[in-house]
Amino acid sequence: MKFVPNAIVYHTHPDTLSKYLKKKYKFAFWRMLAVRKNPGKGLKDSHTPQLMKLQVLFAPALLFAAAIDLSIRPSVLCP
Repeated sequence: MKFVPNAIVYHTHPDTLSKYLKKKYKFAFWRMLAVRKNPGKGLKDSHTPQLMKLQVLFAPALLFAAAIDLSIRPSVLCP
């Protein structure tokens, strides 16, 4: 392997939503196998920023907050 500063690299990107989701699924599948084999890499890896890992918690928190809001709102709007 040799470092070539003037090298040009081309990447292909999925052009449809289904291809994008398939690509993400494949990445997640192999990532989970790697983390299962090396559990320490689940929290400390060089690929995913730590802040991005916290975002996984935001989806359940948002759903919980929406459920609480929907359960409280009728009693607030209609006494």
